[in-house]
Order: sequence, then C-alpha cells, then structure tokens
Amino acid sequence: MASGAKLFRQRCSDSHSAPGRSLFDEDRCDLRATGPDLAGYGSLEWVRTLVRDAMHPTAFGAALTDEQRKAGMPPYPDLTDDEPSLLVR
Repeated sequence: MASGAKLFRQRCSDSHSAPGRSLFDEDRCDLRATGPDLAGYGSLEWVRTLVRDAMHPTAFGAALTDEQRKAGMPPYPDLTDDEPSLLVR
C-alpha cells in the first residue's frame, strides 16, 4: 500500500492542489489543477466517501446535474479500504 503523499501524487495531483497549498504555489507539479484542496472540508467520513465516489448520494451525487456528474471527479472503486483514509488524514 502506498503512503498518503505518494498516493496523492499518483492519483490526485493532476486535479487537486496539495493539501494546504494554493493551486498557484510555484512548487506545484501541475498548475492546471482544477479541483479544490479538500483539507478540512467536511467530516473525515464524508471525504472518504467523496474520494472513493464523488457521485455517491451522500457526497455530491444527489445535488449534481447529469452534466456536472459527467465533468466531475471520477470514481475510484479500485482503492483499497485503507487508501481513502490515507488521503484525508
């Protein structure tokens, strides 16, 4: 199992800024990141659900239009049960 930082770089950094950093920090790997910094965003359980499947009804799924669902964060069903927790610590 990868560390949280390694997993973030592999799976999340193309879309999200590193936790606690602006999208425009000079040391960002990808300045095109469009997703929010999820640090401190909602409860840990909610963010774990969001990381696995942002379209889940208890995450954003119930509030989004079909167009927003298509453009949103893809699901990651291949994450192990422990990996979402590594990403939200």
